[in-house]
Amino acid sequence: MKTKWLVLFLILYQHFFSLPILAQHESSTLELRYWTEQGSVGWERVVAGELDSLFQAYAGQALSPDSAHWGLLELRNASGDWSSQVLRLGGKRHADYADFYVLDSLGRHRRARGGYFVPRAERDIIDGLGAKLNLRMGPGEELRVYFRVRNISGFSPRFSPVLLDEPDFQAEIKSRNWMQGLVQGILWIMFLYNLLIFIFGRDRVYFYYSTFILGMAVNFLAEGGLLNESLLSERPTLDIYFFIVATGVANMAYFQFLRLFLQCGTRYPGWDKAHRVLIALKGVEMLALVGVAATSFHLPTVLNVSNLLNMAGLVYGMFFLVRVVRGRDKLGAYYVLGAGLLLVGSLSALFFLVTGKALAFDPRYLLQGGTVGEVLFFSLGLAYRIRLNEREKQEAQASLIEQLTENELLQTKVNRELEQKVGERTREIEEQKAKLAAQSQKITDSIVYAKKIQQAVLSPAESFAGWLPEHFIFHRPKDIVSGDFYYVKAVGDKLVWAAADCTGHGVPGAFMSMLGVAFLNEIVAQDPLDDAGRILRQLRDKVKLSLNQQGQAGEAKDGMDIGLCVLEPRAGKGRFAGAYNPMLMVREGVPRLLRGDRMPIGIHVRERTDFTNHEFELLPGDQIYLFSDGYTDQMSAATEKKFTRKRLVETLLGVEHLPMAEQKQALGQAIEQWLDGAAPIDDMLVMGLRL
Repeated sequence: MKTKWLVLFLILYQHFFSLPILAQHESSTLELRYWTEQGSVGWERVVAGELDSLFQAYAGQALSPDSAHWGLLELRNASGDWSSQVLRLGGKRHADYADFYVLDSLGRHRRARGGYFVPRAERDIIDGLGAKLNLRMGPGEELRVYFRVRNISGFSPRFSPVLLDEPDFQAEIKSRNWMQGLVQGILWIMFLYNLLIFIFGRDRVYFYYSTFILGMAVNFLAEGGLLNESLLSERPTLDIYFFIVATGVANMAYFQFLRLFLQCGTRYPGWDKAHRVLIALKGVEMLALVGVAATSFHLPTVLNVSNLLNMAGLVYGMFFLVRVVRGRDKLGAYYVLGAGLLLVGSLSALFFLVTGKALAFDPRYLLQGGTVGEVLFFSLGLAYRIRLNEREKQEAQASLIEQLTENELLQTKVNRELEQKVGERTREIEEQKAKLAAQSQKITDSIVYAKKIQQAVLSPAESFAGWLPEHFIFHRPKDIVSGDFYYVKAVGDKLVWAAADCTGHGVPGAFMSMLGVAFLNEIVAQDPLDDAGRILRQLRDKVKLSLNQQGQAGEAKDGMDIGLCVLEPRAGKGRFAGAYNPMLMVREGVPRLLRGDRMPIGIHVRERTDFTNHEFELLPGDQIYLFSDGYTDQMSAATEKKFTRKRLVETLLGVEHLPMAEQKQALGQAIEQWLDGAAPIDDMLVMGLRL
């Protein structure tokens, strides 16, 4: 940190003590006559003197921003030497476009251009703001200078023409460049330094701080005209957009930096909320001003609104400054000193700009100096913040070590007391553990055997491989046995295809799945299979009968959700019915979801007599998917949100062009990434086939 401040000191020393000392002089004020152009007038007539009678004396008043205005200056070199001078018409906003026509005593004329929005390649003088013209006159030579000014920005043209000796003008430009170089050098060094700290440390306070510095640096470049002269020299109208965006970004980053730097969320919670609101308003302001500039390009509105809102932000900052001072916070002292410098610089610059009192330099340098001072003090505050954090870490570590030492002594004592008890209980625990392990192994062995029985009962994939070789069954139980089951049965030229989710999972769900498979085998053997809804109705009747469900209080509400299809691929048609579970058909990348009825296979308070039978057409290449809610209900370890049916459909659409085996693999990878190591909360079943 000491090296950083030494470098900054050397930079300040080099700039401040090598600045040229400008001699104060009175620039000659010229008598000007003007004429407001009516209609379109050729410049040849004006330069020929045909319209000289229309020109009248100019008294310094603002002129209409909607018209073009002509000016006439008569100049004479009264000295006996050649003179090189610069004619400047006024400030940077007084002439957007200025065309100069210079006539000598022999009637020869020279044309030149100047103005704020004139591209660099067309300007007579490229350095400095305002419309300017190079003049070189011989001894006793007389010149007539006509100029035409046209504004597009909404500012009123206002002329205050002066002649500057060429050396004085160059010294003025050199002084400006030195000062801007000083300010920009400090800001860009601080920007890069804090940006690197953010990149390597990932502390967001440095990101917002470096963003604030960057915004102020670009703001000063735009305000001082250096963007107009350099980067935007061929498109100078973009200057105002850089100014608006840089100002808005700097304001938003500034208050976001304050929130983190002063820990407003805990130390000043009320102000923290106000800061958040102000940041949002600054963002809206920036977008609104860009919109005004883009639609009307009326820059007085843009700048007046910007200045007014910045003044309101300054007043807001003064109240917050008072609150921080009252808090007597050492970290806040750096903010108070830095913000105080900015406040003094802003108010001083405003005073000299409004009152017009003369200074030996541009009053805007006071604002820039205050900003640089604020940046330096904030940097000191960040250095102190680092030391404070390190000190807190060291104190926390010392406290932790002390606490650990005490805990170690206490634990040693407790261990000695417990050793005897542990020895006595160890034998008992080992005996109980052995008994529990044996019992657990018996239970596990029984469940594993039950899994074999369940797998034997479920329809093997080979039973319809000849029918539909393109298929997959993604079946992943939560426990050893599953409450989800699939059913596949070929009967003549028809294929019964179902995915079911029984109440519960594990052993209870497995019992229900066995009942479901047995009942479906019985129904399919007797039903003509021309109505999928009728199959579900028969299945519901059998489940209710077997579980003795009559709708009385206290009885079991067990049952299952199921989606069932009866497919006739050769006839090109199919039927679907569902108890809660849907069916998804994908044809040429377009999904179609057939929803099941909102009643289960089992007793239900709002059950209807029949399930809806959906008939649909089958075409080669169609893909049909059935699934339970176990897949879609899985919870993400990172977000604690469900996978959802919508995400499952998106996943299937993303892989529908792949072979079925690869689709199954993709489903497994997708759910593993979603779980991210978390245990599944339910059985999972997804079935897919391609015609």
